[in-house]
Amino acid sequence: MSFSFRHAFNYKPASGGRGNLVKNGTFSNDISEWTEGTTTDATHQTDKIRVQNVGAASGRVYQAIDVQIGVEHTLTVDIIYNGGFARVEVYNAGDQAMNGSQINENSSGTYTHDFTPTVTPVYVHLGNRSDNNMYNEFDNVRVEKK
Repeated sequence: MSFSFRHAFNYKPASGGRGNLVKNGTFSNDISEWTEGTTTDATHQTDKIRVQNVGAASGRVYQAIDVQIGVEHTLTVDIIYNGGFARVEVYNAGDQAMNGSQINENSSGTYTHDFTPTVTPVYVHLGNRSDNNMYNEFDNVRVEKK
């Protein structure tokens, strides 16, 4: 008979803290886990989310992310640009952007932003500048400890 230390103590190896903290950041089947802003029309596209402004208000979706305070994290996102400016921001609980608008782009690509949270959770926002009925699409949203 063999004895398994792992089994006896329900041992699980440490992950190293490098996993993606975002839920449903690949939008494989739907846009669940993301909350739609009041001036937003958010829809699922094939493996991405489309965030469209309703009128001239800034459209956005957001998700609360549990992070480790004082530890640097990296936000990564793919933007599929359609017009105006696509914005990706990290907010604290007081609805204040940490270091302003971190990703504010008018072209498609993969973008990153490093941040060190002072509160938890933080809120990742995907959205647009307030251009009339404008939309942009987002995919592969990740937040990881550095």
